[in-house]
Amino acid sequence: MNINTLRKKKIGFVSLGCGKNIVELEKMISAIKEFGMEITNDPSQANIMLINSCAFLGITRKEGFDIIKEFQPLREHNLEKVIVTGCLPNYKLQDISADLQGVDLIVTQDRNINIVQEIASLYGLSTKCQYDGISRVLTTPQHYAYFRIADGCNNFCSYCTIPYITGRYKSVPMDRLIAEAKLLAQKGTKELIFVAQDITTYGIDIYGESRLIELIHNISGIDGIERIRLVYCYPEHITDELINEIKTNPKVCHYIDIPLQHISNTILKKMNRQNTYENTIRLINKFRTEIPDMTIRSTFILGFPTETEADFQLLCDFVREYKLNQLGFFAYSREKGTPAYNLKPQISQKVKEQRVQELANIQYQIVQEHNQSLLGKIFTAVVDFTSDKESQLHCDFQMPESDNCVYVRVGNLPIGSQHKVKLVAIDGYDFIGEIVI
Repeated sequence: MNINTLRKKKIGFVSLGCGKNIVELEKMISAIKEFGMEITNDPSQANIMLINSCAFLGITRKEGFDIIKEFQPLREHNLEKVIVTGCLPNYKLQDISADLQGVDLIVTQDRNINIVQEIASLYGLSTKCQYDGISRVLTTPQHYAYFRIADGCNNFCSYCTIPYITGRYKSVPMDRLIAEAKLLAQKGTKELIFVAQDITTYGIDIYGESRLIELIHNISGIDGIERIRLVYCYPEHITDELINEIKTNPKVCHYIDIPLQHISNTILKKMNRQNTYENTIRLINKFRTEIPDMTIRSTFILGFPTETEADFQLLCDFVREYKLNQLGFFAYSREKGTPAYNLKPQISQKVKEQRVQELANIQYQIVQEHNQSLLGKIFTAVVDFTSDKESQLHCDFQMPESDNCVYVRVGNLPIGSQHKVKLVAIDGYDFIGEIVI
């Protein structure tokens, strides 16, 4: 086989995990397409399958293992090679080697930039194909993109595997981020969703201080970028200056994701979280005073080891009183190698699931009340998906793919187009809207 024959191979992809993983995949796709290989969305046609994996939790690792097994029968047809990228290659491979049977190549995250060379090596070939490190082929609709500004984490929360998988916090240099944002804008991307394990500490490892506000200024100055959305801001690092930037910069959505994880000071301390109940209340009140239409999204872990009924009820009371707009609830996952693994007592799976359901029920009622308050109001919304009969849109107070959305009974609207939409009804968590001419 020669390089020209390799270029005729078709590559399929499966991507698991978070927005950071999506960015990494999109860069690999760009490098592969630039080399000249064909991308296929049909696994049965693929000669090479690339599984961009997640190793954060046991359930996400299992999902990756199941997909590896799922593709093996395709070897009787077109499939020749299976490649695993993403987080799994950075996990403890000795613990999961049996689950990686049938994988031809494992590519650690630091080698993703050389994915073309890695693929060529599978066929005994070599190439000097160079990738610029910033070009991307979006897997999202073109009008929005995840924008990874850092990788890794320095927080070492007691339940979390991320620092052990991805390493210490590593900011992407600002000049590279500006160049990447300009390329995206030139291709029609209008909304950037800033992602990192904690975007508020962006730049500390490179510049000795947080440069998030400076980065926001630089990106919002790029022609074509109309919206910036801030995701994963640790509460203890949110400053008055950042709140003011959200308040005064017209390109920054009045939306923030603050992963609180719990509200009980006892549990927060055991989680090795640096926040407190009192600071959380002050922060929420400050946001609602300074930016009354602010949408606050968060996540909570239920059934963390030693969590008492009193701890849980404190969290329930907090959710009822402070009525955050968007919440995600997760049962604690016991992960080997983390300090929380050895905490006692562990909470039974049954109790964890009961607490998740109870809190989800509380939040559902809060969302219904909030959604009712928005009926009859008109918002600017962007089309994310469309069909012959209806279209799906999101407003500034909704993060695409993660939050509720707005459906209008109008089909074939241009993807990425903006419309004035009146919210007229509620369907579960979602809205039914009418386009205002």
